[in-house]
Amino acid sequence: MTDMEQVLKQRVRINYKGRSGYIFSWYIQTILLSILTLGLYLPVAANRLLKYLTQHTDIYMYDLVDISEEPVELEEDEELEEKEEPSKQKKRRK
Repeated sequence: MTDMEQVLKQRVRINYKGRSGYIFSWYIQTILLSILTLGLYLPVAANRLLKYLTQHTDIYMYDLVDISEEPVELEEDEELEEKEEPSKQKKRRK
């Protein structure tokens, strides 16, 4: 499987948790300060906006399950080990 095929089998979810009021105030402030400084403030404003957006945005990547592949079956020994482990953990906690 190539790298491109692996990328195509991933699902991306983007979650923005910022406030729209901040971006509006950034826009007004950028216009006013850019006029006052004759455009010298624009790189600073772009940096502030980029920093705000990266701090308030989460990106999650999930692998999609390929349904065409047959499921892998566990051997009997592996199933028994998995069933015994939680009971051992409960005894240790008591």
